[in-house]
Amino acid sequence: ANRLPARLCRQPLLPSTVVTTSPLSRISALAYRILVMASTGAAASKEQADPPKEDAAAPAAAPATTEASATTGGDATLLKATKDPVPTFDLTIRTLAGSVLVTLPEATLTITRGDIVPKLIQVSPLAPTHIYDLVAGEEPLRGGTTLADRGLTCEPGGTIELTAIVTENPLYQVYLDALESIGSLNRDLQELKCLPMPPATAQSTVQIALAVLGHPADDWETMAPRLGEPFKTAIAGFHPETAPHRNVEILKDYCTDVSFDPARVATASSAARKISEWLHALHNLSLSIC
Repeated sequence: ANRLPARLCRQPLLPSTVVTTSPLSRISALAYRILVMASTGAAASKEQADPPKEDAAAPAAAPATTEASATTGGDATLLKATKDPVPTFDLTIRTLAGSVLVTLPEATLTITRGDIVPKLIQVSPLAPTHIYDLVAGEEPLRGGTTLADRGLTCEPGGTIELTAIVTENPLYQVYLDALESIGSLNRDLQELKCLPMPPATAQSTVQIALAVLGHPADDWETMAPRLGEPFKTAIAGFHPETAPHRNVEILKDYCTDVSFDPARVATASSAARKISEWLHALHNLSLSIC
């Protein structure tokens, strides 16, 4: 009674009819599901870490930072391109009597006395011992002071007028005396030039003088060949009013150092003493102009 019919015994069992109830079978099934889940997660993680490459033919999307940088750079360029130009105007220099000495076109509010005086000297040279005082409003324009510093304003294309007053400066005569002393240098200057290595005070004096004249040098081999008639001619043709603030800037350390007092420099070289006297006279005159 307990035996199966013969047809059922001959019929093979379908997989769906197999029931696995043993502990080993359940563990194997669970392990399989865990393996599948782990493989799926690993694949997903790899896809996030290594995104698929885009088609080379498709244009690459620009990063947001690139766009921001380009925008920032473009704005800076645009601001630079659209920045208002510096307004210019005509600057007219008149005498106390009202006559026009010179008109400087396309002047700006950053102009200083040192920019104006050389132009004045070209059209109206001064007698010795005299200087130009430029009056802007009620104050003289001195040193590196600009028109803007004096509170002057002007519409673009307009005109600003300054008054040039010729005054006598007693320090100018001291400068001229030192200049005449330089002109009399002959044998002493030649002796200094021929020294293979003169004292340091003499070398420093010549070095500062060459710097004032626009010929800086660092060693005696370079300085010595320049000591001759061209050196004297350059000093004779040097106008202290051209750039007094520059003169002060170059000479301030030398002329405030007691080591370079002309009397002390004289112990090193007679020619260096006369050059030192000229440098001190130039410094004092430039200070009075500034």
